[in-house]
Amino acid sequence: MNKQEKILKTIAQLTEFKTNGTLDAMLADETIAALKDKLTKQETHTASVTGDGAIAQGTGAKAVGSGGILIQAGLPGDSTVDAPPPSDKPKGK
Repeated sequence: MNKQEKILKTIAQLTEFKTNGTLDAMLADETIAALKDKLTKQETHTASVTGDGAIAQGTGAKAVGSGGILIQAGLPGDSTVDAPPPSDKPKGK
């Protein structure tokens, strides 16, 4: 189930709770309105890369450029990672 389907399912449940009196009508209406607003505000991204770059788009996205290192967990203590400096030579030569 994708994000949009989850929101629609939640709206249907809230409507049912409102109808049968399980949830206060005003609270249900406010929550449903906020969820409907969220449906209309979909994230859109556009980007382009020239060369060895990288693009990360959207919530939680990560990108690492050429020669980079992605570390998604903490390193213990005062750890460092040394990488060689980038080469000034053009690729293929």
